[in-house]
Amino acid sequence: MTTTKELRAVRQWFNESRWRLLDGFIAVNDAVKAAEVESKRQLVAMLHNLDEFRHSEEEREYRPV
Repeated sequence: MTTTKELRAVRQWFNESRWRLLDGFIAVNDAVKAAEVESKRQLVAMLHNLDEFRHSEEEREYRPV
């Protein structure tokens, strides 16, 4: 039979493990969100550059000589 002290030690170990696991999930979630934000920034920059390129081409075509 286990003693109260041993059971408390096991409970403490489970609690610490649970918090470490939760911290790991939070870290992964934060990393995913940061990657999503960076991907969206890159996409917006690329679309902005394409839009500027498109407008510059149109201006060249329709500019009076």
